[in-house]
Amino acid sequence: MSSLVTNPGISFLPSGGHPYFRKDDLLGLAPGTKRAYIANMTHKLYKCTKCNYQKKTIAGFGRCADQETRTCVCDRRKILVEVTTKAWDVPWDPEKYFQSLVNLCPYCHDEKYHIWPASHPCPKCSAKMICPEIEEQKEWDKIRKHNKGLYIAIVFDEKESGFYDAYIINDSSNHYTSVEDIVGGNIPQDDDPPAPMGIAENSLGVLKPHSFLHVETNHIDMLDYRLWTHFLFTPEKGKPFKRWYEIGGTFYYSNYEGSSEMIPILNKVGVIEELRDLK
Repeated sequence: MSSLVTNPGISFLPSGGHPYFRKDDLLGLAPGTKRAYIANMTHKLYKCTKCNYQKKTIAGFGRCADQETRTCVCDRRKILVEVTTKAWDVPWDPEKYFQSLVNLCPYCHDEKYHIWPASHPCPKCSAKMICPEIEEQKEWDKIRKHNKGLYIAIVFDEKESGFYDAYIINDSSNHYTSVEDIVGGNIPQDDDPPAPMGIAENSLGVLKPHSFLHVETNHIDMLDYRLWTHFLFTPEKGKPFKRWYEIGGTFYYSNYEGSSEMIPILNKVGVIEELRDLK
């Protein structure tokens, strides 16, 4: 819920805590700068596409309970900093620390800085800085748009340990008069090429807008194999099209907790798998 503040700001701990000190030169702060956790200024990691410089930053404007900040470039140190542009009287800052830093570089305590341009140039070498998390999300958005709002959700059964369910999620207003699938896989062998498993064909039924269809229930031991499913979607309007996905390996079960999220429409916690083109 909360995110780590990477400017010299201070706010609430989730339980309503107090300011404390912490050294963290990686974030561009002077050692001993007051730090805390807040929930309403999101900092993301930005990396230079040319040199090794990287920094967690709000990449623009930020606001919390005691101050407003803006991402700037320190002209002396050639690093990104969060400059406090406004601060308020608050009981947890009786020394008015933040008010003393208004419009000053938090590292050099002077006005030798400039606003970080929207093009996000690296302060070290002027090459473009990108946020891998944002770039990855853009790619997923393109895939999701290409797949017309369709994706797969894998949900492990918490009550009956050892089983998982696969669902097709239709997060769009498109109506599909039929969805058919072909399921197969490959069994890994030590010294030989993977052996193909048997193939099964199923008619999953009608997929309505903003709804889901159950694809299969399987035991997690099956994830030791590479399992694939091919789908044929027949929309109410337009031509049928094919998509597929593949799962397998112990990664899915052992890393489920860390990569799981609440699945829209299904309203269950699971792992999202994007569909791929099938020609």
